[in-house]
Amino acid sequence: MEVAQVKAISSTPNIKLRYNIIEDESNIAYIEELTGRIFLNSTPTKDKYTLKLLGTDGKSRAWSKLELTVKKVNVYEPEFDQPEYIFDLRSADLIGQIRALDRDENDTITYRLLNLQNLFYIDHEGMLSHKPSTSLIPGTTYELVVMAEDSQKHKNFVTVFLRTHGGGKSLDIILLSVLCIAGATIFVFIGMLAARKLRK
Repeated sequence: MEVAQVKAISSTPNIKLRYNIIEDESNIAYIEELTGRIFLNSTPTKDKYTLKLLGTDGKSRAWSKLELTVKKVNVYEPEFDQPEYIFDLRSADLIGQIRALDRDENDTITYRLLNLQNLFYIDHEGMLSHKPSTSLIPGTTYELVVMAEDSQKHKNFVTVFLRTHGGGKSLDIILLSVLCIAGATIFVFIGMLAARKLRK
């Protein structure tokens, strides 16, 4: 990775200059002898490095000090705006949005559904939806796992609970049917008692 380029000026025209790093305790960088371009040798472990440089035209020499300051980038993992998500699905295929933030500047986040991909789908903006070609069981809670990943492969996970409705209505219908049958049985029984009394 290139981090800097240095340039020296000679009083002798049209002469080639050469560059060297003469002090670098951490051996963090190397320099191209003819261009002065400086590259990292290894991953930085400190916030600041000091290099001593030499430029020469073969006769004269010049020294300079270069300080490299390391800016922390892409060190944070994505963070979801909720510890878990709960959605109620009644009829619409679009369920809701999963949101993750990254404290690294200009980083991008992608979302991935890790289970039940045959029933649900999540897009690049975290919008969660139900696949219209599939059907869900009424009165069921589905537990989904969503992963957020940034450009440096830092990952985070969150659980999404999705509740479908309809099971309660089916139970109400069953109870109503039982009550209707019981009511009809009572009326028949009362009618039979009345008929017996009339015969007597």
